[in-house]
Amino acid sequence: MTMSRMNVEFTPATDAALERLAETLGTSKAGILRFGIALMQIAVREQASGNSIGVVNGQQVVREVVGVWSIPAGQKERA
Repeated sequence: MTMSRMNVEFTPATDAALERLAETLGTSKAGILRFGIALMQIAVREQASGNSIGVVNGQQVVREVVGVWSIPAGQKERA
């Protein structure tokens, strides 16, 4: 698989968060970004299907993710 390379700039706080997540999960900062993109693809697809994203404990919704993103009206999900 061919990978593309890009340069991005993060605030020190965001960079520190990436470092902590990478260390916690035993991966690289790039791995954390790939994982985040995969999660966003799921979230956008589910929102387009009329579902919501949340944290569930057993059968109970503990938290619901609301207002983090939106697909512009008339635009289809492409993720």
